[in-house]
Parts: sequence; C-alpha cells; structure tokens
Amino acid sequence: MFKSKSSLLVAVALSLASAGAFAEPTGAAVKIRSLRPYIYDAGPVVYIYVSQLSAPCETDTYKLELSSPGGKEVYAAALGALLAGKYVRIEADGCTGWGSRVRSLFVDE
Repeated sequence: MFKSKSSLLVAVALSLASAGAFAEPTGAAVKIRSLRPYIYDAGPVVYIYVSQLSAPCETDTYKLELSSPGGKEVYAAALGALLAGKYVRIEADGCTGWGSRVRSLFVDE
C-alpha cells in the first residue's frame, strides 16, 4: 500500500493532524456556580451555570441532557466539581449560545 516508510509517516502525520478538525469546542477552565435539574417534556436536563462566559460558546449556561448516554455520569462529575470547588472545562456539542449542549466535562485540579 505504501511504497516507503516516509510515505507511511506522512500519512500517519496527516491523519493525526486532521483528528483535531473533528474535535468539539472546549472552553477554558471555569468554576461551576450552580446546577439546576429541570424536568422537561423531552426528558430531564440539568442546566450548568459557570463562573464566567466561556469561549468558544460565549455563554455561562450549558444544558446537560440526562437521558443521553453518559448524561448521568457527566452530572455526577459536575456535582462533584461543584462540591469540591474544582475547575472544569466543558466540551460543547456545537455552540448555540445560552444552553449549549454538553458533550463532556473535564474536571481540573
């Protein structure tokens, strides 16, 4: 398939470089100010309010859908971060401004 090792190395480098193009927006480290569980007709959600506007979505409020796969685990991480006073970085599933949907949550030191 590849005629030389250098062709293989170039292919690997290009595939790794393009992987970042598919990453979702992740904001800076912020603290969670509050969590608001909300009963919604389409399913339960939790609104996550953070300490400051977070780029790239430019919002301080994110929406976590508890019925989505892994939703309850992300809620548990958010609750733990709030109680411990830890910083988090929120990965959004696209940016829609206020209430951007949470894809994942990184808990920092």
